[in-house]
Amino acid sequence: MRRMGDPSLEWLLKEAADGEVFAAGHGERGNDFPLFLSTASAQRADGGYRFTGRKMFGSLTPVWTRLGLHAMDTSDPDQPTIVHAFMPRDTSGYTIEETWDTLGMRATRSDDTILDGAFIPDRYIARVLPAGTADLFVLAIFAWAEPTFGSIYMGIADRARELAVAEAQKKTSLALSRSMAYHPGIQNAMAEMVFATEAASAHVRK
Repeated sequence: MRRMGDPSLEWLLKEAADGEVFAAGHGERGNDFPLFLSTASAQRADGGYRFTGRKMFGSLTPVWTRLGLHAMDTSDPDQPTIVHAFMPRDTSGYTIEETWDTLGMRATRSDDTILDGAFIPDRYIARVLPAGTADLFVLAIFAWAEPTFGSIYMGIADRARELAVAEAQKKTSLALSRSMAYHPGIQNAMAEMVFATEAASAHVRK
């Protein structure tokens, strides 16, 4: 955002540089349109907003000091808004429920956060947008998150390819005098792996 001429979150960069740990608390059960809509509520209060609702997959639960979240303000039913905010760790009005089960999941200790009128002052309100819309802030979240997620799985795919090539060079067959690396079918499969990973890598890294 800063590089694109929007300095509105300069404070976030400074706090991150000072050691604050920012995490995403946007996941909600039953909401398949995150960031644009919300099952949580935001109510305007003096000097900020009060947030109520349940957030799931709050990555880095044990260590975050600023939890990014969003909720819907329906004080005007005809023009609901989504309030985007960052909640300091020392905020009152929330609890953490340990729901994380790492079986088959990444090790990010992503427990649930239950908001019960948690007050977040205006200085930590990043955006107030019409429900269902996006601006540079929302788009920047996706622009950062999606390539980051993609890079993780690209790394897994690259390593899988390396292991497959290495195993093909070691595996032998009674029908061949050399390793399976010389088998046309194996070579074709390896070539397809290379094409797929190189193409995906270009999307993620470029």
